[in-house]
Amino acid sequence: MIFYMLADIGIIGLGVIGGSFTLNLSERGFLCAGYDEDKSKYEYLAHENNSNLQLAETIESLLSQIKKPRKIFLFVPSDTVDHVIKSLKPLLSKNDILIDSGNSHFLETERRISELAKDGINFVGIGISGGIQGARKGASIMFGGDEQTYEILKPFLEAASAKVDGESCQARVGNGAAGHFVKMAHNGIEYALMQSIAEIYAVFKNSFNLTNSEIADIFQDWNNRALNSYLIEISSKVLKRRENSTELIELISDAAEQKGTGKWMVQTALQFGTPIPSIEAAVCMRFISSSEKTRKILVNAIPQQKNPDLNSCSLSLENMEKALLAAFLISYAEGFEFIFKGAKHYECNLQKIAATWRGGCIIRSQIVEYIYKAFQRKSDLENLLADPEIASLMMESLPSLKKVCVAAIARDIPVMALSAALNYINAYRTSRLPTNLIQAQRDFFGRHGYRRIDKPGIFSNMDWS
Repeated sequence: MIFYMLADIGIIGLGVIGGSFTLNLSERGFLCAGYDEDKSKYEYLAHENNSNLQLAETIESLLSQIKKPRKIFLFVPSDTVDHVIKSLKPLLSKNDILIDSGNSHFLETERRISELAKDGINFVGIGISGGIQGARKGASIMFGGDEQTYEILKPFLEAASAKVDGESCQARVGNGAAGHFVKMAHNGIEYALMQSIAEIYAVFKNSFNLTNSEIADIFQDWNNRALNSYLIEISSKVLKRRENSTELIELISDAAEQKGTGKWMVQTALQFGTPIPSIEAAVCMRFISSSEKTRKILVNAIPQQKNPDLNSCSLSLENMEKALLAAFLISYAEGFEFIFKGAKHYECNLQKIAATWRGGCIIRSQIVEYIYKAFQRKSDLENLLADPEIASLMMESLPSLKKVCVAAIARDIPVMALSAALNYINAYRTSRLPTNLIQAQRDFFGRHGYRRIDKPGIFSNMDWS
């Protein structure tokens, strides 16, 4: 019979993320017990020769190897979480903690919290960002749940998180399913940032006639200033990668895939009544990019201009840099405005969220540092663009965003995210919008009524006949 020391934590799901997270914690002194249905996942972990890691052959064996009350991290696909819970539930004890560390929908997390609480089992959702490298070396971790459970898990979260200026990039971001809610918002921002970079890349390719290597050098230069970010850094590296004598980027299909978190955010934003047009545009572009049949039809049915009007459309590198900076600022503003609306339910702490995104995560950037300081100045800031320093950056960058959008449209270059960002800020800073006409139309055909600005508090109807 083999006797095990009781592990500090258990991990179910030892794929690239779960396995990397397990090695991260075990190398920081925690005894970890791991399990995966696919035993081939054990091979690379066994090669690590880590004395703080023990691998279980069965779920029953795993649970017998963990100290009570048990703390078990789940790194499984979101559509298998209920199946895993069902297999665990008869074996769990009161006060055990199950931590869903994947990209589950926050409403599903709410349901699981409620259902498991009936049996005295604590279920929490945490958002983890940083990919494989983050899971292995230090991630951004967004915990959702009560203070007591957080304090129990805090040593593990601190150990596994990235560090910036000596502070760990992890926090209790709110109650209940706040961890997965905030991670969904993180991913939505990520969609918009990636799409904005791709559109700037398209303008460089089609307007400046630059090579991929030249664009990579420009991105590398931008990474030394306000656009410093993980996504700009990797974009430069991607564009330089070659396979034999061919640039790899030219061999990659333009049909962009998605896991669904961006779509969830757009759906939730519509329910909140929160505008996130850049994020929505980024999600839509992934759908369009994957609609290959329709694209082939319309390429021939409505061909692009052969000689587009290029008058008044000259662009500089500075225009391009500032346009992307403006789009980045707006993407973050949309995301935080969305979280602000959800904060009322989950009691989200916006400053703590910004702190967790300073390092380790996919959307870490110099702009997040500006955001963190903005929330230090005003913790209940409803829209980031209202912060004086961020507003100043926006005012400086906005003319370039306009110019790039005009040039791209003249050249038939699709810039859905950039133009959505521009229209977002233009709409918000317009003192009187043309939507008064919409209210009149609604009253004309449906007697929905309208408010009058000359008679405050009065809701009127008109006999349009």
